[in-house]
Amino acid sequence: MSYVREERLIAGVNFLGELPVKLRQAVLLMDEKKPSGATLEDAETLAQYSGLVPGTTGFTDFTQRAME
Repeated sequence: MSYVREERLIAGVNFLGELPVKLRQAVLLMDEKKPSGATLEDAETLAQYSGLVPGTTGFTDFTQRAME
C-alpha cells in the first residue's frame, strides 16, 4: 500500500472485482484514473467515485468513454 500513499502506483486491471477489497478501495480513491474497456458496472462505479450523478449527461458520457 505504500505505493498508493506515495502516488506511485500504476495498475492495469481487467475488472475492479479482481482486486482485493482494500486495494480496490484505495484504487477507487486515487485522483488519477484512466478507464478504458471497462465493464458497465465498473464504469458506473468509477463515474460515481468521480462525483457524477446517475441519470445525468455527464454520468452517461463518462461511462460511455470508460467502456470504449
